[in-house]
Amino acid sequence: MSRRIPHRGFTLVEMLVVIGIIAILAALLLPAINMAVRAARNSAISFEVNQLASAIETYKNDKGDYPPNFRDASVVLRHIRKCYPKADPTYVADFVTRATTNSSTAPNLFIDEGESLVFWLSMTDTNPTYPFLSYYNHTARSNNTSPLVPAPKKFYEFDETRLSPVNAGEVFVGTTTVGSTYDVRAHIAKFSKETCYVYMESRSYGTMLGTPARLMTARLMMRVNQFSLAYSLR
Repeated sequence: MSRRIPHRGFTLVEMLVVIGIIAILAALLLPAINMAVRAARNSAISFEVNQLASAIETYKNDKGDYPPNFRDASVVLRHIRKCYPKADPTYVADFVTRATTNSSTAPNLFIDEGESLVFWLSMTDTNPTYPFLSYYNHTARSNNTSPLVPAPKKFYEFDETRLSPVNAGEVFVGTTTVGSTYDVRAHIAKFSKETCYVYMESRSYGTMLGTPARLMTARLMMRVNQFSLAYSLR
């Protein structure tokens, strides 16, 4: 008759020792994993910022000047006269007034530092007389029998799913005003719920400091020639 060999199980002490070892290993590995994830995210952000910087350089090579932000109307006007010499003067004057006026009442048509990046890289038009139809289309609600159709020249293809939501307070909704002004939507940075890339350039840099809070909290900034792109990590 064969004898049964008893199987010895784990004791409570042994199980606690194993759990303790696993906890120690996890504590050692988690910081390394978090650092690797953060490094990968920062690398992806840097790559995207470099792509945006390259697009700005492409714009400069095509137009002969870096795009301005909209804090200084005179700088915007000089840029347009240099880079869009065939633009209709009345249309340009209306455009500059709308885009550079930061109003406290709706509609506020001002293009801020985040929105200006999207505007110059994806919303300028191929129409030499009316080069900003994607933002200001003066025939959109007039009785013009041949309304102008925007044909934007894109220097960078922004992901529509990562543009900030349309702001109803930044578009014309009245029916008595001839012409429509469309909302410019900022580009939300990677791995961020609502923080956008911010465009800064030397000609208006002094007037920008301290204005939008997101400029002051930027932790990652890539400076290229006369402009900077800032992004606040969260």
